[in-house]
Amino acid sequence: GGDFCHPLRADSLDFVSVNWGGRRSKGRRCHAGLDLFTRSPGVVVAMADGFLTREPRKFLDCNDGWGGPGPAWYVLIYHPSLGVTINYGEIDHRSLRVHSVNQRVVKGQQLGVASHCGMLHLEVYDGQQSQPFQWYPPSGSSVSRLSTKDYCVRHYMSTKPRQLRDPRAFIRQFESSFCGNSAEQRAAGRPSAATSP
Repeated sequence: GGDFCHPLRADSLDFVSVNWGGRRSKGRRCHAGLDLFTRSPGVVVAMADGFLTREPRKFLDCNDGWGGPGPAWYVLIYHPSLGVTINYGEIDHRSLRVHSVNQRVVKGQQLGVASHCGMLHLEVYDGQQSQPFQWYPPSGSSVSRLSTKDYCVRHYMSTKPRQLRDPRAFIRQFESSFCGNSAEQRAAGRPSAATSP
């Protein structure tokens, strides 16, 4: 489908939890992304051509996924054709196939596997960004335990970082646009790092 594809391979998507703006960290923070639950083999791919805007970093330790416990990392990739930076979060550290800032990726190229957390956590930022964004409730407020999955969307949009894009409509564009393995072969013939001085 076009110049982009779903961030998971078709055989790796279980279901999408539309939980942007939900409760996180015991109500101290709003969920800045969507969770795309995976099944084996859990392959995460680049949604379009682009490049890493920083080195991959640790996201958290997970032990509730189908792949057993382990550290999960995030990868920030700017996709010029989409005009966004994607935070591909909760990728198993040992499976990472991209490692350095400015490293180029092509649409459909395997980035890693998301199994330790049992999901790919996906955040969408406008433009080229080199850091993740956190979404907090207004000072003195919190997200109730009894709240809806999108409580912050309904109540705390005023504190959402302006760069943080609503991923719900964004991901719908890619619902049936899965990439196969052909991009892996295309990527193998290209240098993996940018050749700029």
